[in-house]
Amino acid sequence: MSLQARRSRESRAGAGFGWTALPMVVTALVLAACGGGSAASTTTSATAPSSTAATTSPRRVGGFSLVFYDEVTNVACLHGSPAGAMCFLLSGHGVAAGFGGVTVGPARDVEVPVTSSLCGRPESFLEHVAFDRGEVTVRVKRPRLCIGATGLVGGTFVVIDGGGALAGARGRGTVTIDVLASGAEETWKGSITAGRSTSRPST
Repeated sequence: MSLQARRSRESRAGAGFGWTALPMVVTALVLAACGGGSAASTTTSATAPSSTAATTSPRRVGGFSLVFYDEVTNVACLHGSPAGAMCFLLSGHGVAAGFGGVTVGPARDVEVPVTSSLCGRPESFLEHVAFDRGEVTVRVKRPRLCIGATGLVGGTFVVIDGGGALAGARGRGTVTIDVLASGAEETWKGSITAGRSTSRPST
């Protein structure tokens, strides 16, 4: 993608940031065990004590689907970046039903010339996604973007950790970048399962 195209993204960043998300569904299993019996040779009865063991189950937070135009900041490339590279910080902001406010990124995007042997080669990087009541860190894997190239670039993400209400979260999904002549649009689709909830049986 050209420098002119990247800069033009900033003017399109406010064009839209759409979110749809399934409502949060929290599932907890509560098990209770009780028993009783009468002694054959007495007139007294005894009831077995209830189990005190706690049970755990995954807490399903839900799926999400979001589409947004990149918000772009031009930055200097770090020492050791590929020859001829151009570097940017990409991010997105919005509100997702069931999750509240959300910020994706910023993530460093290092693009190389189409003549580079690294153009289109697989790359992997960490990205931060913050919600009003939690956050997750995801690992994104996709082909490296190339300066001046347009078209769809598909990849995947895996949730590797979470914090706040999403502590211990896990999940996965897809990331598709539609690189346009005058910007880029990202589509994220996936699901998140929060850390395990703990419940104790009734006595």
